[in-house]
Amino acid sequence: MSGQARLVRNCTVAVLVTAALTLWRFLSARPEMPPVGPASVAPLPVAALSPSPPSPDSAAPAQQAKIDPYPSGPPPSPAPWNEHTLTGTRWGRDGFEIEFGADRRLLIQGRERAKWRVQGRRVWLYQDATGEEHMLEIAGSKLLWEGHELALIFHAPPPL
Repeated sequence: MSGQARLVRNCTVAVLVTAALTLWRFLSARPEMPPVGPASVAPLPVAALSPSPPSPDSAAPAQQAKIDPYPSGPPPSPAPWNEHTLTGTRWGRDGFEIEFGADRRLLIQGRERAKWRVQGRRVWLYQDATGEEHMLEIAGSKLLWEGHELALIFHAPPPL
């Protein structure tokens, strides 16, 4: 084998190994979940509590607190991404692409590799055969993978 052919073969192997390692990292990395517990629950602001007027038929008026159901304004609007609007979109980061196909098929680098579903503000990527799962966060009109924003590469209008 000539030196030039050996160089081409070695470069090809290096590119394939790099692509395989990138794909493996994407499929095997587990996102860190924030701790859930009392420390993650924010207390209501004092301004949200207001005393109610005393009851006219009570001998000793008791002070009661009325809790505002929306202490910081109305609840946020639902995320713009759902299973209907994500279908047909392609996202990427650092040369890596995923596409949300019809029938919840997930395409990685153009090949069907797994399935996907939306639950609240999360997009779950999973493979039934191995039980492997990964999660993307929906942050407004963005998708985040391990806190890093994925770029929207293509967005086909959803079918009617």
